[in-house]
Amino acid sequence: MIEIINKPWNYKFIERNTQYFLFVMCGGVAVFEINIQLNDEETLLYKNLGTEYIDQLAKKIQYSPSLYSSRNLPEGYFDIDLL
Repeated sequence: MIEIINKPWNYKFIERNTQYFLFVMCGGVAVFEINIQLNDEETLLYKNLGTEYIDQLAKKIQYSPSLYSSRNLPEGYFDIDLL
């Protein structure tokens, strides 16, 4: 597993077995995580635009977590504390 970006209390972006994962802190009073695997389109955008795209995607998730909740990885998907 390769940690590409780590912005504590914001988001973490990693690569694992050629797949990319984004772990985003959301909420205000009650904080929760939305953890997604990048799809093919998002991966292509990351490869073309770099970390700036990941910053934008993390902000989109933070502002509209319900749009990504269906993609949220199940608890225990990774065996480590990611955030």
